Amino acid sequence: MNVVIIISILALLLSILQSVGVFRKGLMLGFVLTTFLLIIHFNFGNDYATYYEWFLDVLNSHYSFSELFEPNTFLKDPGWFVLYWLFALIFGKGGFFVMVAIISIIEGVIYYKIIRKYVPEKWYWLAMFIYLFQTCLYPLTFSMMRQALVLALILIIYGNARERKHIAQSIILLVISFFIHKSSIFFIPFLFINYLPLKYGKNISITLIVFLLAFLFLNRITHRVLDYIMQIPFFVNYGSIYGNANVTITFGLGYFLRLIMFGVLLYYLRSEETEDKYRDYVLLAALSIIILPFETIIPLITRVNYYFQVFYIIAIPLAYDNIKNAHIRNALLLFFIIFEIYSYSLFCAPSSIFYEGYQHFHTIFSTI
Repeated sequence: MNVVIIISILALLLSILQSVGVFRKGLMLGFVLTTFLLIIHFNFGNDYATYYEWFLDVLNSHYSFSELFEPNTFLKDPGWFVLYWLFALIFGKGGFFVMVAIISIIEGVIYYKIIRKYVPEKWYWLAMFIYLFQTCLYPLTFSMMRQALVLALILIIYGNARERKHIAQSIILLVISFFIHKSSIFFIPFLFINYLPLKYGKNISITLIVFLLAFLFLNRITHRVLDYIMQIPFFVNYGSIYGNANVTITFGLGYFLRLIMFGVLLYYLRSEETEDKYRDYVLLAALSIIILPFETIIPLITRVNYYFQVFYIIAIPLAYDNIKNAHIRNALLLFFIIFEIYSYSLFCAPSSIFYEGYQHFHTIFSTI
């Protein structure tokens, strides 16, 4: 893990250099370094070994193309195994490493272009910090390779949907995403969130606060509703894969500290000075904070919430940039950075479920 931390810090420093106008290619070089690490990693991350075993299974079992789509095959997410099948067919045993390399490059290019398109240059460093140290983004990309690819594709799909362009491309990417990781189906209704009257930012802020308070004080009812939803056959299948926890919704200290960031996002939404065209990104990020407590009762929601948290890289820099008082902005930024570093340290801690899988960094060169 030390290798990942060192490269992440170096990439962050490079993005800082571009943000302050010292090195124009800092962000790009940072992504080159972090993407290279994704390309060469081997047996690093909780799920890597399983993915590699699945690839060898496809390689050695000689499945026909149609067998990949049989109902009881491969967690009912055949798209990922179609990739296995194609790369095994073309590259043989080395196909897995080629596939990982191509996917890593695609993801790196998408995140780089998204930051360049939506985030002001002076905030590149913050977007890069979020990408590197928000554990559901870069750190988990080493492990959850399927959903990491879908998260990146969702950024493209949503961008096309909100701008009403490349509709055919978006439909194709959406179908691919669904077959790679069916949890992406939960995000489909939110592809059209930009069609809401987002210019009424104050009303949206009030609505979010009402939802949050309702979940806080009516958590038993919410629990029962979610419990009922998880009995629907489609969701039962995912419960068997990701697990269902029979516990109540919890609102710990960490969540209440997270509400400070929620307040910053709401301030952006209600401000009359913000641009309407970016409010949808901030709204999606704010929804992720409302969803967070439900992860304690349905682990699947953790996976679903990633589709909202990925928008942090756009929303949070814009939201903090909207705070005009420099002293307040810097204080809130410092709190955010300390909180995220603390959360990252918990991810790396020996007590973490990720510790064993991330303890030692290995490269593909060790297999030669």
